[in-house]
Amino acid sequence: MSTGFQKLGVRFEVTEATLNHISGMSRAGVADVRQQHDWKEEKREALEKWARHCKTLRSL
Repeated sequence: MSTGFQKLGVRFEVTEATLNHISGMSRAGVADVRQQHDWKEEKREALEKWARHCKTLRSL
């Protein structure tokens, strides 16, 4: 799914948040403590993009 999100242009941070990943690249140290944005709207938009993408695969 993360590769698919990348192909669809979803931001790395949104992909990580959607997959509930806590990686050293995006949420380490101070960023983990200070950045508390939940990406709720961005995650919803990413999952809607993913759903539209998956629907196109069914028609192939």
